[in-house]
Amino acid sequence: MVKAVLLDSPERDLVAAREAVFGWMAARTGKVPLLLKGEDPVWRKELTWLGLDFDAGPAPEGPGEVLRVRDADRPMPPGPVLRLPALRGAQEWSLTRLQGQGDLGAAVLAFLASLGWSDRPGRAHLSRIELLRQFRPEELDPAPVCLDFADFDEIQRHFMEELTPAELVDLSFPFWREQGLLGEEPQGELRRSLEALALLFGFELTRLTEFPRRAAFLVREPPPLGDPHLPTLALALEEVHPWDSEALMEAVGDLDPQTWEAAERALTGDSPTPGLPEILALVGRETALRRLKA
Repeated sequence: MVKAVLLDSPERDLVAAREAVFGWMAARTGKVPLLLKGEDPVWRKELTWLGLDFDAGPAPEGPGEVLRVRDADRPMPPGPVLRLPALRGAQEWSLTRLQGQGDLGAAVLAFLASLGWSDRPGRAHLSRIELLRQFRPEELDPAPVCLDFADFDEIQRHFMEELTPAELVDLSFPFWREQGLLGEEPQGELRRSLEALALLFGFELTRLTEFPRRAAFLVREPPPLGDPHLPTLALALEEVHPWDSEALMEAVGDLDPQTWEAAERALTGDSPTPGLPEILALVGRETALRRLKA
């Protein structure tokens, strides 16, 4: 009788990560401990980011008491084995690389857990709980699996769209800091503005790294545009009261497309944006007028 699942791969590529995911599912559905052999705090941290949780304590010592999870290309270890279909093209990838490029742990978990099933498309967007509910190791397809990151990008977009504005702000903060835009977690008015912006164009984002780049105009002055039409627009906007998106929409609704785009670029340094009235409202009267006149 299996008393624990033991993860003992010395590698830290996506083949090993996939083995860890299937080991976690086997342990949690079998209601036995999931143990990580050896002390590797970085690997444990990466697997925790992926969504896995572990149990403390030594592995059982009796014959047949430990289940090991192995890729079909790896040597057969002693004792019971959950044998996974071979995974091709994963050795140059790692959880560190995926996390560093702004992917979501939940998306990577769903992606890795979906590799090896004949009905893979139906499993690609499953949550952590749903993965456990649908885990049936006897249904694994023995054919080798190729790592396809075009498929993963679609999964990543799905999980990005599922984030609340607050979650997007929290999860993207390390990248704000990495890009030198914020030194401390946003609070107060800045946080409210970031969550409002996340609500506006969160559905357009494919990775966490994109949010700081797109929203940087809230904390960093874009370069002056110098468009001759914008000071006239600024003078007209000085009469807008109250300064909110509804009143601003009335003020800019008849702008020609060229001036509209120029105003977006002057305010954000980028174009297109989610909407000129919303951007004007978010940056505030004083900042908006200053940027339009620059």
